[in-house]
Amino acid sequence: MVSEKKVWWGCGIFFVLVGIVLYLTAPGIGAHFEGDSLRYQALASQTGMLSQLPLEVLGYPFFLWLLYALFGVHVWIVVFAQILLGLACAWMIYRVTRRLVGPSAGAIVAIMWAGNLGFMIYSQLVLIEIILALALALFVERMVAYYDDPSVVRAVLAGGLLGLSVLLRPAALFFGPICAIGFLFCHRVAWRDRIVHAVVFAGLFYLPIVMYMVGVWTYFGIFALCPVMNVNLFIFFYPKLLRALQEGALSVPVQLAAVIDYDIAHGTISRSTQSALAQLMLQFPWITIKIWLINMLKTLGGFYSVEWKLYFGGLKISTSFFALSGSLVTRIYGYICGGMPHRWLCIPGFYEVWYLSVEYITACIGCVWLGMQKKWWLMFFAAGYIVYFTAITGPDGSGRFRMMLEPWLLALAVVGIWVLDKKIWRRS
Repeated sequence: MVSEKKVWWGCGIFFVLVGIVLYLTAPGIGAHFEGDSLRYQALASQTGMLSQLPLEVLGYPFFLWLLYALFGVHVWIVVFAQILLGLACAWMIYRVTRRLVGPSAGAIVAIMWAGNLGFMIYSQLVLIEIILALALALFVERMVAYYDDPSVVRAVLAGGLLGLSVLLRPAALFFGPICAIGFLFCHRVAWRDRIVHAVVFAGLFYLPIVMYMVGVWTYFGIFALCPVMNVNLFIFFYPKLLRALQEGALSVPVQLAAVIDYDIAHGTISRSTQSALAQLMLQFPWITIKIWLINMLKTLGGFYSVEWKLYFGGLKISTSFFALSGSLVTRIYGYICGGMPHRWLCIPGFYEVWYLSVEYITACIGCVWLGMQKKWWLMFFAAGYIVYFTAITGPDGSGRFRMMLEPWLLALAVVGIWVLDKKIWRRS
């Protein structure tokens, strides 16, 4: 039987070799850049010279600037660094599963992580996904460690790590307060300590955020984080809502639409603009919910193999699953193979159908097993984490955003496979 150490070495070498092959076979330097990548690259080159507050928080551009300052402006430096961060993600996920089921699941972690197409492709792209996944994996590991042995130090570290993740992408901005409240329900801790831990978690969560906002105020004269959330709502979600109303032959409230359109056109989105959009959403709640759920499904079911198409110069035509017609099988085939520059790139897509099915089924088993072991706090934390980071993508869903879910998804999937192996397969 192959030892766990050899499995880890084999999977680690496989991951690095795939990274090298992907880098060497890229059709050009542009393969490593997307729309967001170009903005990150531009911000990294303008550090200290920005004249206005950018759309994004500056955590990832600062990471790029640091790499370029130390090693020169080379894409391979970013790719190499992100491959190392991907390896660190695997180690963090292993630490989580070791606390949940012991060290015997280590080989399963290595295989599931090495087989994940997201970690392979996003290590090649100048995008935030790998470093954000690591930040969230560190947070998850500290929260699971807190459940094992509650302490102020673990609450402080968990809060600080989640707060730092906001400086990469503000997705967790509303998850911090939810987690702070969650500390009050940890039955392993006395009530007084629960309150203390909740307060210090919240304090350390907001500390890096407030410090960043103070820096923004000092430099730009605006006490704000970034306008990216307004962009998601008004540039991506609002047009989808208008299109759905028009397709349904429903009358669009002229006054509300006029306020929103005017402010978008003049770049003056304010509380009154947000209020107008909220009123529009409340007037058509079912359409709003439908759009939100479809975007959540895009996040949960979007394939990382789509990025492989982009990387190798594909996607000359739209391959959105929801834009395709025909039977379910026909739509899946069109989604996988549409806009494909090379037929062999269909293979990762069909593989991902199998991989995602295994990951979600076993993750559900893992979550149920936590409940059966009466680890209710962990079960609700895991489920709440996945639901929250899926729901936050409601304005504009994408399989790319599922990388935020992977730390818990992979950990739960490993637990599920371990349960099937130890409790069912070996008994039969």
